[in-house]
Amino acid sequence: MKFRAAVELNGKTATLDGAPREVEVPADLADALALDAVARTNFEGMPYSHRKEWVRWVTEAKKAETRAMRIAKTVESLHDGQRTR
Repeated sequence: MKFRAAVELNGKTATLDGAPREVEVPADLADALALDAVARTNFEGMPYSHRKEWVRWVTEAKKAETRAMRIAKTVESLHDGQRTR
């Protein structure tokens, strides 16, 4: 069932779609989450904004070493139940 609503903002009408928003998880982060079922379950159960923040933190790393370190910390934090960075 789709939910649609019209919202008036400054005299203009915008249509909102109630479809669930999906976060594109990079392959290296997805692989790391696949190795830890608890972390993956916690990640998948989070609201969109929290998942997006974790992915953004990983993808903004400029060096491969930094990215690998952030992925490891992300999995560890998610395993421990931390919802935000």
